[in-house]
Amino acid sequence: MKDDIKVGDCMTVGVITLESGKTVHEAAALLKKTQVGSIIITNKSKADGIVTERDIVYKVVSRGLDPKKTKVSQIMSSPLRVIDVSKPVEDAALAMKKHNVK
Repeated sequence: MKDDIKVGDCMTVGVITLESGKTVHEAAALLKKTQVGSIIITNKSKADGIVTERDIVYKVVSRGLDPKKTKVSQIMSSPLRVIDVSKPVEDAALAMKKHNVK
């Protein structure tokens, strides 16, 4: 029964993206505008990493860095962890735990 729910059944479609050369300030504004907690960072239209609200707090604000001068590429988590949409959601949960993804 646990295998009944697949990753594709509970994933978000239409994620928010931002180019890697943009600033953390621009990322924070986009997070606020779109009311999401994370942004996929792209390089030449290819997914390259992810920046979360937590990244901004821990890697920029707490270190006293200037969000208008710090590029998202400097704080993004990379490589992206991905899983096939046909996999059971339990597999995704186990992978998230293994890699400390929140």
